[in-house]
Amino acid sequence: MASVTFDGQSLSIDGKRIWLVSGTIDYARLPRASWAEHLREAMHAGLNCIETPVVWSRHEPRPGKFDWDGDLDLKAFLDLVKGFGLHCVLRPGPFVGDGWDLGGIPSSVAGLSRDGLRRNDEAYLGAVSKWIRNFVQQIKEHQVAGRKADPGPVVMVQNEHEWLCGDDDVAAGYLAETARFLRENGVGVPLVNSNNLFAGVEGEIDGWMGYTHLHAHMRQLGTVAPNQPRMMTHLRVGAADVWGEKRRSQKTPRAVVRRLVECLAGGGQYNISPFAGGTNIGWGAGRHSKHKDKFITQSHDAGAPLGECGVRTPLYNAVRRVNLFANTFGRVLAACDPSFNPTMLATDSSGGEVLDEDTGKTDREPGTTVTAQQSISVAELRGTMGSAVFVLGDRSEKAKGQHTRLILPDGSAIPVWLGDIGISWLLLNTHIAGRVTMDYTNLCPVLVEGKVLVCFGVAGTTGMFSFNGVPMEIDVPTGRDVTVEPMDGVTLVICNESMIDSLVARDGRVYLGVHGFDAEGRPISAGGSAPTVKKKSSKKKARTRASAGNMLDVIEQDGGVDRVEGVSRPRTPAAPSFDAWAVAPLDDFVDGTSDRYALIDGPATMESLGAGSGYGWIRLNLKAGAAKQVRASMPEAADRVGLYHNGEAKGVFGLGPGAEDKPAPISIKRGDQSIVLLVDNLGRASGGSLIGEPKGVYGHLWESVAFKMGAPKLEHGTPLAPLSVRSPIMGVDAQDRTSAQRITWSFTHRKKSPIIAQFEDVGVLGVLLINDEPIGVIAPGGWHRFVLDDEKTRRGANTLQVAVLGDANEALAALKPAATFLEGKSCLTEKATWSFAKWDVPPATIFEDLDDAELAGKSASARKGKPVWWRTTFECDMETDAPLLLDASGLSKGQIILNDENVGRYFVATAEGKKVPPQSRYHLPKSWIKPGRNTLYIFDEHGFAPNKASLVYDRGGVFA
Repeated sequence: MASVTFDGQSLSIDGKRIWLVSGTIDYARLPRASWAEHLREAMHAGLNCIETPVVWSRHEPRPGKFDWDGDLDLKAFLDLVKGFGLHCVLRPGPFVGDGWDLGGIPSSVAGLSRDGLRRNDEAYLGAVSKWIRNFVQQIKEHQVAGRKADPGPVVMVQNEHEWLCGDDDVAAGYLAETARFLRENGVGVPLVNSNNLFAGVEGEIDGWMGYTHLHAHMRQLGTVAPNQPRMMTHLRVGAADVWGEKRRSQKTPRAVVRRLVECLAGGGQYNISPFAGGTNIGWGAGRHSKHKDKFITQSHDAGAPLGECGVRTPLYNAVRRVNLFANTFGRVLAACDPSFNPTMLATDSSGGEVLDEDTGKTDREPGTTVTAQQSISVAELRGTMGSAVFVLGDRSEKAKGQHTRLILPDGSAIPVWLGDIGISWLLLNTHIAGRVTMDYTNLCPVLVEGKVLVCFGVAGTTGMFSFNGVPMEIDVPTGRDVTVEPMDGVTLVICNESMIDSLVARDGRVYLGVHGFDAEGRPISAGGSAPTVKKKSSKKKARTRASAGNMLDVIEQDGGVDRVEGVSRPRTPAAPSFDAWAVAPLDDFVDGTSDRYALIDGPATMESLGAGSGYGWIRLNLKAGAAKQVRASMPEAADRVGLYHNGEAKGVFGLGPGAEDKPAPISIKRGDQSIVLLVDNLGRASGGSLIGEPKGVYGHLWESVAFKMGAPKLEHGTPLAPLSVRSPIMGVDAQDRTSAQRITWSFTHRKKSPIIAQFEDVGVLGVLLINDEPIGVIAPGGWHRFVLDDEKTRRGANTLQVAVLGDANEALAALKPAATFLEGKSCLTEKATWSFAKWDVPPATIFEDLDDAELAGKSASARKGKPVWWRTTFECDMETDAPLLLDASGLSKGQIILNDENVGRYFVATAEGKKVPPQSRYHLPKSWIKPGRNTLYIFDEHGFAPNKASLVYDRGGVFA
């Protein structure tokens, strides 16, 4: 049976070192039909490993009911990974983060623990143990160490994810238990964490996640854990988008390549996170971990090299160059001496100064100038298989034409040009093939196929090489030329930056002008003018015949050039059209007359009502003795509530675009009446310290008035340990204490009515106290609304305080305008009858067919803001691989259902018709499309008609 071990350099399989060049592909965000193509693209991009989260909530949608079939067939995914010759790292959580609702923990688990999730709570750990047992049963035989013959692809399993708290006691009780569950159930490969040295378990590999200062962090890992390989478990290349904001500024290819090279230069292996973005299918998306009112979009493009639908982004080819180098020469990198860490200029410096990438500030002295030479740093790795030298130029996107000279160990000098990307990597004393050793080069080597060595450099510069002590020079070709130089024992292929992206090695040959290979192994033409081969030894450009049609040049082992026929990339057909639309109004739900409503005892979370995700209907029947105008507060409600009084829409209250986060004006009439609430759960926090917030309307509605709390001031108080109030709190250590200066509101309250305290999300971290008793924690991204009932307050004088971690004066300035206070004057629903109805697709019998004129007439004004269901059908070309998208133009906000499968949320406009960025097009998974008629349902919260909606094929601009 194969075994996986590790030391301070790398993992080893049966004693043979492997160097992981990895990328995250989240199979649960992709339709199964696209898995193979995504893995093919990963292999083409130079990866040799796939990291994937195994999302608990996707596999256990209902307590005790596990699903490992269809689009969730993990075994099938791992079989594909193995078939492509790739390694795999699995991340089963139980928390996986990555923008998933509740970080991938099922909503049914949220209420199990009194003290919070991700800690050593007996009930929570009981659910975790069942999850891990079920997970390991799926992957046990797919580990490298899982079979005597034909080992599987899994080389490592991650324990939990981003547990960034310094509470050693809780960590020991929780992380040690999850590690034990993994081991006792049959995980036989190494365990790794991604906790940035905050916490870990003995025997695990300590990994790092982030984006900045990577060279320094890799060195730090090597110092703290010298017997473990340096692992960049999650190198963040982008960020998820949120509803209501323009698409987030994504990292540039130049910036990402620099981070990859910084990691390699520090002796680290990396995982690009994400490599493929995918889609937040169904209700999968969560809330941004640092902002309570920012919810993640349906698309999870997230700046990845492969966009949502698998289309290459500008980042793809840039990272491919580094990946190919690290994969091809992993034997050199894995053999480097981890103790060789010479003092050097920081790789994240700019012009001789050190830049703090978190603050954007530098340490440059005023009045100093910067030269091109000062802005270049050099890092070297040295080992038994050769040396790798990394040259990093100025970080600025505008820096061009940088070059320098390197002094080699023997005293000779070679020039190095950094090119458009501002980075270069070189090899010294490296075995290439047979008896050939490359003493040095000043160009970037990217791959070796047999005895063919491919390098690239800046067009028009001079490439310098020495093989077996014999120096030589070759000009880097310009234009589309590729130079081939057969030598004794090696064939050298030289191209410039613009050509390297279309060179592909396969089966002992190097193909030119190739986009990739299809499922049958046929080369796919990149299109445009093909590269042209010339021989260095010829004074004239002895070119091959110009490529015609799909004929591609192929370089053989001896330097000869053959020609093969490639295939064209398939053309995208015309998009399908919708058939006639039908409409199903929901007036009986809105006015409360539907027989689907069932009595419940009173306020309840959506989780307790069996609707932990998505929408739900709540009806309140009440009787008023007199008519009056009130302002109704819902202090215990999340996230958004559409309010209807006696069948009339009164607005959306809560968070996000188009919603009011303040009391709702209602005209209460004398006698019997109904208040209907359409509750919308947009997703729980996907990370951070305060995950697991309840959803729904889990408290009463109150007639509220402003409460004058008075201006806050600083008062002395005993410093507190935040982790003694709640743990874990991410980024907080057990030794941390709050400031002795507390932000204090003093107030007098002589009634039994509750005080509702709300704090806007201002980035303050601290402990909230009422009359010196801790009642909660305020943290960035938390749900900061507290109901101070008569059990918490006392008759007469009271104090409400925030003991902050950090500068109390800065926190006072931030919290003073961000704190609002209301008094619950009377409970509007104390004697109301509560009922609940599930949200789902209505039966076909209630849909009314419409012609085009009738459809156009079903406008939002005609519907008066009331929700409605729409239905249509369409036929699709089943021969095309192009991803199909719904363009939701003209609609507002709601849900998309395709052939009874929940595609997910859409949000393009508010109830008033104001556009909501950033996403207008939504992926319809091909595996859910069938031959013949397909049925599409659209639920629109505000009754907008789909007369402007259409179907389109993705041509690389999902957000357009």
